Amino acid sequence: MSAILEHCNHDLESRDLAISWIAAYPVALKEHMRGNRGHFDFEEIVGFLSMDQVKCIASAKNPCLHVATEIRHALKKAFTVSADTPTALSILYCSEMRLMEKSLDSLVDNMGGLERVRLTPLPITFVSHLRTLIMMYLMSLPYLYGHTWGWGTIPTVFLTSYALLGIDGAASECECPFKQRPNHLDMEGYILTLQQNITQLINHNQDLQQRQTCRG
Repeated sequence: MSAILEHCNHDLESRDLAISWIAAYPVALKEHMRGNRGHFDFEEIVGFLSMDQVKCIASAKNPCLHVATEIRHALKKAFTVSADTPTALSILYCSEMRLMEKSLDSLVDNMGGLERVRLTPLPITFVSHLRTLIMMYLMSLPYLYGHTWGWGTIPTVFLTSYALLGIDGAASECECPFKQRPNHLDMEGYILTLQQNITQLINHNQDLQQRQTCRG
């Protein structure tokens, strides 16, 4: 965002379009991680994109890749080099584009990492084996220690079961932490923070431009 605001002032239309798509990227990522294909809340990016653009994202098979492509297209338009472009400026444009491509590749790589978390659950063999051993252990406790603990066997087995089954339940709950559950990631808060940061960068860049204009 900072690089785009600083280096794309020569093409304000492409700059603003790239910024708008960047603001939409975390929202697209959230819905993609939750598997909400075809669903996209316009209210979360109101003021950045139009309804038609939001519909295009919602209809995409992978909304994150769609948004990343739109960002790349806007940046490419801003840094277009033609036969009439001065040599020094052409070198500068190519250098800036390469740097921004790296940042864009990083966004896509992060999406791939989250996809691996979402699409790589624990093997069913491991889960079945672990739960079978836990149940066998818990069911054997009264027979193994009942004659020693007496009535204390009941609360002991209860607390042990609560601990072991609770650990298993917590692991299952956090295995894919992208849904709207109490123990999952606060992705709405994450998106709100990102958009506040984007707004701050835009306002700061405008202040810098105004100062430069006043000095001139």
